[in-house]
Amino acid sequence: LKPQRVQGVIHWIKDSNGTWLSQDDQVATKAIRFFTELFFNDSSISSELLYLIPQLVMEDDNKALEAIPTVDEVQQVVFEMDGESSPRPDGFTSKFFTFSWNVLANDIYNVVVNFFCDVKLPRFMTSTAIVLILKVPNFKIFLNFGPLVCVISLIKYCLDFW
Repeated sequence: LKPQRVQGVIHWIKDSNGTWLSQDDQVATKAIRFFTELFFNDSSISSELLYLIPQLVMEDDNKALEAIPTVDEVQQVVFEMDGESSPRPDGFTSKFFTFSWNVLANDIYNVVVNFFCDVKLPRFMTSTAIVLILKVPNFKIFLNFGPLVCVISLIKYCLDFW
C-alpha cells in the first residue's frame, strides 16, 4: 500500500451479528455483500401505480431522445466537456479525447451507437468504482459510510452532457 492510502483502509468492521471482522478477505466479502444488496435491491414499481406519475415526455420527444446521434452530435458533446475535469482511472481527461478526436472519432462513435443499439458492452466499459465517504468519526458498520458511485465508462464519459 502507498503510505498516503493507509488511512483509507478498513481494518475491521462489524457484521450483522455484531461480530468484528478483521481479516482482509472477511471485510472484503462483507463489503461486497452489503453494497450488492444496497445497489441491486429489487424494488420495482408496480405497473398498477404508473398512472400516478405524470407523463412529461411526449411520444415525439421520446423518439428524438432514442434516435442514434450523428458523429457531429457526439463530437459536439465531447468538445463541450470540461477539458480539465477529473481524469478517469486510466488518467485521461476529456482534453485527451478532444486532442485525439481525429484518431478516436470512429471508435468513440461506434461505442455510442452500440449503446443506443443495446449491444452488450465489455465489462471494463461499464465498470463502477465505489468510494466510501465516512459519515461518522468512529465507524463500525458499512451503514456508517456514504457510498460515492463513480461510473467508469466511455459511454458515460461521452454522454455526460448529452
